Amino acid sequence: MRRRCRLAGRGRAARGRAEVYRLADEAILAGHGIGRVTEDDAVLVVSELVTHLKGVCVVELALTGGEVAVRVEARGARLPSPARSGQRVCWWEMVTRLAHDITVDRATVAGGVVVLARIGPDAGP
Repeated sequence: MRRRCRLAGRGRAARGRAEVYRLADEAILAGHGIGRVTEDDAVLVVSELVTHLKGVCVVELALTGGEVAVRVEARGARLPSPARSGQRVCWWEMVTRLAHDITVDRATVAGGVVVLARIGPDAGP
């Protein structure tokens, strides 16, 4: 089960959250389960990524075995560097606590970043 969308402009975080909810609804209709915690964590991860990476984001969601795989490509964006700024980046800390197997690719064809994360029953602390 998969969903893909392009998000830009105001309201992109709300549209990203709506895509996660649609994926969960489709899973239920197809007879597959997605746990409430997994759904809630995926909603937060997608919302934070598309809010803070800025610019046009392409979000891809996939549901496999109760786990949600999230891929967010943000052209022209970059992740904040706590080491460079000397400040904590609370939203990124939250993302890394809610998801597992996070991968960041900074070398995209269009410039920017691609963040891959898995959210599932065993994710988080």
